Amino acid sequence: KEQSLKQITKRLQDFAYAASHDLVGPVNRVLSFVEILERQHTTDTLSQERAATYIDYAKQGALELRSVLNALLLYSRSMTSEAIYEACDVSALLLDLEMVMHERIAESGATVTYQTLPTVKAWRGGLQQVFQHLIGNAIKYRREVPLAINIACVTSDTHWQFSVSDNGMGIPDDLNDRIFDAFYLYHPTNSYEGHGIGLTVCQQLVERHGGKLWYESTEGEGSTFYFTLARVPEAVGVGVE
Repeated sequence: KEQSLKQITKRLQDFAYAASHDLVGPVNRVLSFVEILERQHTTDTLSQERAATYIDYAKQGALELRSVLNALLLYSRSMTSEAIYEACDVSALLLDLEMVMHERIAESGATVTYQTLPTVKAWRGGLQQVFQHLIGNAIKYRREVPLAINIACVTSDTHWQFSVSDNGMGIPDDLNDRIFDAFYLYHPTNSYEGHGIGLTVCQQLVERHGGKLWYESTEGEGSTFYFTLARVPEAVGVGVE
């Protein structure tokens, strides 16, 4: 237990450091444009058009700041929320998730397939987040071909091993496991929404199930993310029953 708490503390410290870098930019932008508004307003040199432009820039910075703070909250919850392990029908969970993600799936033209999947002992909310992030990433990083996502599972005496495969953009070979680092974006930030937090959250949630998360990928062809769930999850982290 002591080791788990030390690991949590270290991860939160690393996460806070990474988040602070992403927070500084939007905060500075908001402050700078508000200061310009204040300065020019007091000297009567501010036109209505220029004021609208400065307000828009400040608003964009504030929205980005809110997005980073939401990412911080999401990661914090993945580490500290109470986890109750119970029987969870994964096929039924995915059916519910397809309804939640219906609009995104339909807009992308994606096809999501899976055979009958097992009933596992898991934290349903955490497991749903893992699948939602992995399917969402496949949709986000798709190519100009019909997107196909397949979910499968193999079992052993000690764990279940799930896979989420796609025929999307794939991941460059030189990234290794950097894609699991908080706020790391392996595509240009102006090309895709998000702050690079989804896979970090997935990794944390899988580890709270006593499992691990990894991937195989070929750039330009697609990726497969694998994760395991221990058949008898151990209480890993804070607030786990």
